[in-house]
Amino acid sequence: MKADELKNWSQLLSKSGGVTSFKNDRKGNAWLYNANLLKPSQFLTALRVRCGMRSDKVTKKVVPKSTFKCRNCKACNETLAHILEQCVYTKARRIRRHDEIRDFVSRKLVSMKQKIQIIEESLIPNPTGNLKPDLVIVSQGRVRVVDVTVRHENTGYLVEGQRSNVEKYTPFVPRA
Repeated sequence: MKADELKNWSQLLSKSGGVTSFKNDRKGNAWLYNANLLKPSQFLTALRVRCGMRSDKVTKKVVPKSTFKCRNCKACNETLAHILEQCVYTKARRIRRHDEIRDFVSRKLVSMKQKIQIIEESLIPNPTGNLKPDLVIVSQGRVRVVDVTVRHENTGYLVEGQRSNVEKYTPFVPRA
């Protein structure tokens, strides 16, 4: 019964593959197991989003819609992926969420009490334009770049985020 429900839920248009992407992912589902990761209001909102109980037009099944276009930008279908990833009306919230994650990672690195230097949003000159990674970490004679990406929970989006960051920074990796 549980497997059938998971299959039915994963086939909803609004899920865009997110259900199967996080089916057995302890890290991606950590917020469900660790009550300290989110404030209670954030937890409830995340739970509503994960369960498809938000009021985007594709998820809502009560009243058939003549159009599924986003009620804000009118450019794309109003899915969670669109709202969380692309809609111009939610851009400020996406940036704030991104910055909160960057700051969280930075604080965790500092709390490790190792000799570490963290440079936030430094400009790296590039022939195609400057790059601006979120964090450049210098530790034990090595330099690491951390570029936070906030993506909708779909394997395609996560893989694309990784691919684009690898492609962006590979020219700066010294050849052996």
